Amino acid sequence: MKILFSIAFAILSTGILFAQGHESSFVYLNHIPTQDFPLDKGWKFHPGDDTSWARSSFDDSQWQTVDLSDYTHYLPAFSSKKIGWFRTKIIIDSQISTNQFVVTLSQLGASELYINGNSLLTLGQIDGTGKYKSDNPHNKPFLLPSNLVDTVSIAIRFASNTPSRIWQFTNAKVPPLFIKIGTLNPALRSFELDLQQQRIPFGFSFLSIGIGILFLLIYFFSPEEKIHLLFGTFCLFGSMLPVIQFQLAENNLDMTAYGIFFSLIGMINKVCSLLLLSIVSLITFKRMYIHQVILIGYILVIDSLLQLLFPPTTFIQILGLASRILLAVELCRIGIYAFLKMNFIIGAVSLFSAFMNFIFLPGYITHKDYSSFYNQFHFITCLILIGIYLISQISPNNRSKKLPSFSPPGNQKVKPKN
Repeated sequence: MKILFSIAFAILSTGILFAQGHESSFVYLNHIPTQDFPLDKGWKFHPGDDTSWARSSFDDSQWQTVDLSDYTHYLPAFSSKKIGWFRTKIIIDSQISTNQFVVTLSQLGASELYINGNSLLTLGQIDGTGKYKSDNPHNKPFLLPSNLVDTVSIAIRFASNTPSRIWQFTNAKVPPLFIKIGTLNPALRSFELDLQQQRIPFGFSFLSIGIGILFLLIYFFSPEEKIHLLFGTFCLFGSMLPVIQFQLAENNLDMTAYGIFFSLIGMINKVCSLLLLSIVSLITFKRMYIHQVILIGYILVIDSLLQLLFPPTTFIQILGLASRILLAVELCRIGIYAFLKMNFIIGAVSLFSAFMNFIFLPGYITHKDYSSFYNQFHFITCLILIGIYLISQISPNNRSKKLPSFSPPGNQKVKPKN
């Protein structure tokens, strides 16, 4: 009785119900969803390729039942073939069958979408030899056939290349294929908003390049100031982050390319954090200590190789988390010394960077990814604060304090000749 009441409440409150039996699964719609509804659960999956699998009458009861977002369950089988089929069913109430539905897709590969056995759209290119060309619509809405009634069969033929080290992709925590159903206007508004948001970081990227080149030129004319070289390099590395993030969000990538770009973001973050450690240490202590050099070498070389060559086991993750904690502790130590020396800007930079590294600790416990938050606030804050500090150090008023004083020619005493 409680189960029947729960099902009835779900239908009345949301109008969308997912049900799964031993042989089939489906999504039931009895009204138009106000927002795009993810068709995530209860798909049938089979690796390989056979065009007969597109038929609505095809029996897929023996296929593996998967959720699109839980890709770790079907990627091992998919990787062996580089191609596979996904199937599901939607039951549309007759009262809303006259309404116009749309589907939005996001994918890392190429696909063909079939509705009731008929080809609806082709994204990318898939040929019979296993070759394909990726095309990601990035949640662009596509109109479904009008007057869909009763049971609607959806079949997707999907192909993509997977990296030999599959964790290089799974670490990104992005499903290779995702589909939603909804109405046209909300889907268009969401699609336009995504396009606007992805173009915002480019202005900051150009600004970072300009600042980086400026400080490299300053170092070229004053090579004794190694901090200018480090800060210029810091700016140039950081300027690549918005560009790579744009590629991840906007480009037509497969799973292998997506994994490479995602790993590259992690490497750039490491380099920027270690450059920041070197900068604040040189400003505060006028030197680098041996334990700092060892920490930099471990994070840059050993930790990177462990993440590249081995799957993310608990031991590997603990080692990576420990290195971040040590980095954060060292930045805290430098920040405290900087405040004691009345250098408030460098102290604020060090403590803020330490805090941003500490946020990965709850991420390890909750299994949530905080890297986007880290990328968004850490680099831009440190760039602005360190830039202000270094510019203040090379300003004319500051430089005049370092110039030797000379007496005017008229006041110089001439030593009498014998």
